[in-house]
Amino acid sequence: MLRRKNNKNSKQARAMVRITNEAIALRDEILALDGGERAQVMALCAYTYKQLFGRHAQIRNVFLAPESAPRRLIEATASGIDQVSRKNGRPLKLVADGQGNAGAVLPAFVAAHVRRLGLALKAWRLLVESGLAIDARAPVREAWSALAQDEPALLAAFAALRAIEAENAALAAEPERAPTVFSKLEDSDWLSLCATLPLAGEAAESSSAA
Repeated sequence: MLRRKNNKNSKQARAMVRITNEAIALRDEILALDGGERAQVMALCAYTYKQLFGRHAQIRNVFLAPESAPRRLIEATASGIDQVSRKNGRPLKLVADGQGNAGAVLPAFVAAHVRRLGLALKAWRLLVESGLAIDARAPVREAWSALAQDEPALLAAFAALRAIEAENAALAAEPERAPTVFSKLEDSDWLSLCATLPLAGEAAESSSAA
């Protein structure tokens, strides 16, 4: 029984170190982006929250107060985000591994978009997992503060994401049937989403004070 408890404690300690190291890396990666890229990541955070997480009250509470959420719910939510992230990154992995169509090259704008979406999903996962690692909370907040943007920057990001979507659709075998998600979201609704995200208000205050 004692050995089982020690193994559990050791596993949790390793998880805390991993989460903290990932949080620091996320903060540094976001800080290295230019303002336009940060705005796109923030816009993608808002979109993914609306589409994937915001509809479920129990999951919303994990994002709003991860430090008080049950470990089991934190781990389940983080695992779900990780599955979405792996699916999102699959095109990059296939090209890197030389799989798929022979000689296939992922367009640079698609690769860049996939990476930015990956950052948005990682920001969510680490926000949730910060409930399990006290030392991760400061770098997670710093990462979200760095994502905070004013309205003109966000509007430019929305336009850029719609342009990426249109350019990607043009590459499809049947462009008219290509999925369009960003074009269906009004600027006013997207701005409201950005303003009401967990940590968004706090991040905006930090940004304006800097």
